[in-house]
Amino acid sequence: MTKSKIRVFYLALTVGGLFSGIAHADLCLPPANMELDSPYRYVLGLTDAFAYGKQGVERFGKYFENEGILELMWVVKREADDYLCAAAQVEPYRKSKVEAIAGSADGVVNVFSLLAQHNQAFNSKLKAVLFSSGSTTAKRGTTTETIADLRKLQDDTWKLLAPSTLLATYSLAEADPETHRMSRSRLSTSEREEIKNRLIKTFGKEITEGIKAGQPAITASAAVVYHFVADSALQSADAKK
Repeated sequence: MTKSKIRVFYLALTVGGLFSGIAHADLCLPPANMELDSPYRYVLGLTDAFAYGKQGVERFGKYFENEGILELMWVVKREADDYLCAAAQVEPYRKSKVEAIAGSADGVVNVFSLLAQHNQAFNSKLKAVLFSSGSTTAKRGTTTETIADLRKLQDDTWKLLAPSTLLATYSLAEADPETHRMSRSRLSTSEREEIKNRLIKTFGKEITEGIKAGQPAITASAAVVYHFVADSALQSADAKK
């Protein structure tokens, strides 16, 4: 492919990415009416963030190495969009007056924002490779190394999600007024069911089996939320005493 054709394809990729990014952003905005101090509403937003994050992770899994740099750039661009959408689901909760919610939201937003930044930097490097004068073989070798670097950055960043997710669970329990033990959930029975069903819909029934070795970080974090919400030792907020 000549450099002039590459530039045309790159322009199409850039313009297409711009308009698809705008449409994507419109679809992934968080609900307009939010209760920033509601653990229930926050965890719903967190489950939506997990769904976008999982979608981003899976995009790269559908890419095949022989598809070329332009196709790879498109996949990585869309993956970054998914991570920005994930961050958008919980970003407003950073202003919550509930410390656990605000702290959790801050950490989750930082993780997904960093992931998106890694992808954007990756595409800048790929652009340089695309317009370089090296051979196809040399470009493919550089691309492979760049992919490895990106995945290392992403793996390190994903590790930061679990602590922020765990912090979210601190907002879901409260002490029993009589025993003073943290044995009551701030969620009603129906709210707990809704959250569990959302997580199962996104991650499948394996989420009910808890954290497992080798799980993607996004799945492990979702499992933490599921386990806490489903914990039968916590009495639902609407349960009779």
